[in-house]
Amino acid sequence: MPPPNDNFGSAAVITSVPYSDTVDASVATTESGESQYCDSSNNTVWYTFTPTANMVLRASTGMTETVLTVYQAYGPNIGDLSYITCGSWNPSIRFQVQAGVTYYFQVGTIYYYSLAPCGSTWRSWCHPRTTTSPTPK
Repeated sequence: MPPPNDNFGSAAVITSVPYSDTVDASVATTESGESQYCDSSNNTVWYTFTPTANMVLRASTGMTETVLTVYQAYGPNIGDLSYITCGSWNPSIRFQVQAGVTYYFQVGTIYYYSLAPCGSTWRSWCHPRTTTSPTPK
């Protein structure tokens, strides 16, 4: 049976950071309309996060044979996603997020590798209070 966050429409909701999760994605699937930016993925799982403050976020999988892609949502459907960044082969990505904006994370295998279990962690860094850019030093 596929994991609960196998499809975009059932993405696991990240309510706060730091956050971590482990899922057995060996039977996860890809779905129609699912983009593949960094590497081709046979099995993917989805997460979503809407931050309450502007911050720099670091997302990583902690596993070698994985790909992590970050999207910004402009609507409720998989076709409403806008690519932000991605990484593969034990990705660790840092990027700016804005309060109230919904982001989706697609975590998957690379090519034919198994993804069981799949570890994912999200950490926030550099919380600016009211600005979207870091304060000059």
